Amino acid sequence: MPSLDTLPVELLHRIFDSLDAETILFSLPYVCKRLNSVTNNYNRYELNFKSIFKYKFHQLCRGIHPKNVISLTLSDESPTPGQIGLFLSLYNIEKYTQLRSVTLISIEESYLNIILEHLSTTCLLASLVIHCDLNSNLNNETIRLISFVIGKNTLRKLDLTLEYETIDKLEWPAECSIQYLRISDSIQFNKFYTILRCSPHLKTMILQDCIINNIDEFNSIISNIISFQQLTSFTLEDCDLNMTMIESLLSLIPSLVHLTVKGTGGDLFDGTRWERLFEIKLPNLNKFEFAFQRNMGINCDVADFDSLMAPFETKFWLENKHWFVSIIGVKNSPFLNLYSIPDCVSKISFHPKANKISRSTVPMAIRNFITMDNIRELSLDLIEMQADMIGQVEVNQIVITYFIAFFS
Repeated sequence: MPSLDTLPVELLHRIFDSLDAETILFSLPYVCKRLNSVTNNYNRYELNFKSIFKYKFHQLCRGIHPKNVISLTLSDESPTPGQIGLFLSLYNIEKYTQLRSVTLISIEESYLNIILEHLSTTCLLASLVIHCDLNSNLNNETIRLISFVIGKNTLRKLDLTLEYETIDKLEWPAECSIQYLRISDSIQFNKFYTILRCSPHLKTMILQDCIINNIDEFNSIISNIISFQQLTSFTLEDCDLNMTMIESLLSLIPSLVHLTVKGTGGDLFDGTRWERLFEIKLPNLNKFEFAFQRNMGINCDVADFDSLMAPFETKFWLENKHWFVSIIGVKNSPFLNLYSIPDCVSKISFHPKANKISRSTVPMAIRNFITMDNIRELSLDLIEMQADMIGQVEVNQIVITYFIAFFS
């Protein structure tokens, strides 16, 4: 019967990979002498300081040799303000020579430069996340360092929250090795094109939006490009493009398997046009998530719902793809929300059933199994909720009074 005393060190270390650093450092060594010895040789620590007590922060930094750390997350967000400066003042970043993943949240530019200088000399970095204040206009030296690190041939994942102009100034290296890219802001179409041209291994791309200022230039580039086949997943988080531009943009990336679009605009509600786009230009697409909002200009009407839902009730949507949608409007409001099921947005507004008009193509058999796993924030109007509850009580009182009167 295998036991902790007989398991190979390599297998124990694989088990440690699923544990947090606190458990490995503070608990396992006290289980038995063997685990004490094995933990001393463990060299794949992942330190996540995004939310941690200060005393534990120091215990981990002092108790783990820097060369045994492969992942480091530092954050100046609440509840750990000032953490990055404290870390750099007490612990030498240059001793962390085996870093493969680095996440920097709400980092100041001076601290960012120090860490980027170090990362530019290491050869193992595979994942880099940089979240700066969107009002921070980084200087040319910082932009140069970020561009240099992006060019490292080991880098596979890049997640940037940077000011719009900073993103535009980044030099994208030829033959970039990244496979996953997330940019938490809009980018110019020229930058979008450059990234695709220089990133032959890119599989997943997430953008806030793609800005197209010069339609003639856009059409000229589109007409002279065959396509980029490497991208299989594409997301626009806050799309402000009309349907014609979206069609042209997606024609550049015909190998998509997964597409997510969140945006506003009347023509985005055109299910027939989306169907035609997918059949002609995106034949491999098997997952389409969306959340669209439209201002009708007048209060919502039931007839509007029926006409808008009809294009999503075809054989293509319901039988071929099994893509189900819902549409919701709120009484006395001109806004309609059309979205795929399950909902792909992270924030929703809740309204009482009595105040909503809705339609859905979801079969009754699976409605109870629909999840809200993506929802992270829920907002509701307490006055509206209270009025609805009072209304329900009054209705119930009327029903009870009628029931008593009928049988008395």
